[in-house]
Amino acid sequence: MDSPLERAVDALTDTERDLPSALRTLVVVARRLKSEPLIGWLDHELNGYPGGADVPTYRQMGLLPVRVTFTGPGGSSYSPMLDQASLPEQLRPGAHDLRQSVADLTSLAESGDSEADQRLGMPLPLYWVTLLREAGERGEGPRVEFMVPESALLLVPRNGLRGALDSVRTSALNLALDLEEVDPQAGTAGHDSAEAQQAGDTFITNVYGTAGAVTQGPGATTLVLHAGDVDGLLARVGEVLDAEGVAALRDGLRGDGGTPGTRTTAVLDRIRTASAHVVAGVSGNAAYNLMVGLLAMVFPGQVSL
Repeated sequence: MDSPLERAVDALTDTERDLPSALRTLVVVARRLKSEPLIGWLDHELNGYPGGADVPTYRQMGLLPVRVTFTGPGGSSYSPMLDQASLPEQLRPGAHDLRQSVADLTSLAESGDSEADQRLGMPLPLYWVTLLREAGERGEGPRVEFMVPESALLLVPRNGLRGALDSVRTSALNLALDLEEVDPQAGTAGHDSAEAQQAGDTFITNVYGTAGAVTQGPGATTLVLHAGDVDGLLARVGEVLDAEGVAALRDGLRGDGGTPGTRTTAVLDRIRTASAHVVAGVSGNAAYNLMVGLLAMVFPGQVSL
């Protein structure tokens, strides 16, 4: 009989299988591992990310263009595509995040197949259009002679939606393979695996990028580690190291001048090779991998361990 991880790998490599049902095979593994970060990530991918919650880097679309429709005499209309830089600063929608569930994203990505459908229009609110009209009348925003703005759409490239969905599937597959490498029986009923749980936590810290987040479960808050957040790093490390280990890491960073260097590396090597200062139930390798992931988030581009 296949293990839960084998079933997850099979589901995620089967391109004919829809993504939501493939991800649910990992829900079984995450629940049995009692990994709140993994449970939270899967819940958000399956049900959507609420407003205010951090999203993984593959869901961050950046600054998107806006299509404004101007109408005028005789039913005439004009719909230019505007870069956000051409808009008054207070009217720039800003960076856009994809917060829909994977099922909704799939539906949106597949809803257009012609060249004209390669951008999905998300309506901006009516009050935004009113503010744009007023800015144009003051000479502070785009305007068209004898026409007024009637509606506006934020344009999301459909290939961006498809890319995000592909990243979800690939990330989930890599997670399943990583867990299988650590413990092939991880996710089996009645089988505890602290090392697999830590590998799952490391995956979550990496999937959220340099402004990383560890989701604490469905509907719960998200722990965010931004670049430079050394206090947050030490607090998170305190979950896998004892007080002496946390102090050793802090002293190593200080001795390296505030960024990871030879002294920090020496601390990590002791943890990996001798499990020094690692709390009960956690392996040295799992603690090491988690710490490397956290250091990469807090010191982006400065970690080469």
